[in-house]
Amino acid sequence: MKRRKAIVSIFLLSAGVAATYTGFKAFHIYKTPDWKFLDNCVNMMEELAEILIPETDTPGAKAAAVGPVMKMLVKNAIKRTDQNNFIEGLKATQQYCIKEFNKDIDALNNSEKEKLMQKIFDDDDEWNGLIGKVKRKLTGHSYFSLLREYSSIAFCTSQLGAEKALSYDHVPGRYFPCIPLENGQHSWATK
Repeated sequence: MKRRKAIVSIFLLSAGVAATYTGFKAFHIYKTPDWKFLDNCVNMMEELAEILIPETDTPGAKAAAVGPVMKMLVKNAIKRTDQNNFIEGLKATQQYCIKEFNKDIDALNNSEKEKLMQKIFDDDDEWNGLIGKVKRKLTGHSYFSLLREYSSIAFCTSQLGAEKALSYDHVPGRYFPCIPLENGQHSWATK
């Protein structure tokens, strides 16, 4: 009889711990996002996007001023779980910069920025397959995937990104629904 009581007690204790952890995680994911922190992180988001899309022969993310667009996308275009994941990721990134390098992100040199981005990439917990779909549905996308996605969206939709980094052919004039193609000609990218 004592063995049965011990097994039931261990089971109930395990269930209680699991329920407490799940409740804490749910509160952490579904709480109201920290908008003040996000408003103060526009420069940090531009620095992180610049690491992903650096200036080469084309302008980088910082020159395209992607920070305000990323902030607007996070505030208005994603679920609350993704908003909290992104803001918590920004907080963790800021804390890592202070702890590891004793400076803010805009004072980091290139090798330190690469180390920072490698740390963010290594901490990415995005899973694939059916389990990944269920996890993303319940807890949202990971910080790195959101950062990568919104950096590229903000850059590609900016004027500098569209005109200097991408092929852009402005097509003014009237609409012609059927234009005959010549032999061997590719179809137009813009319609």
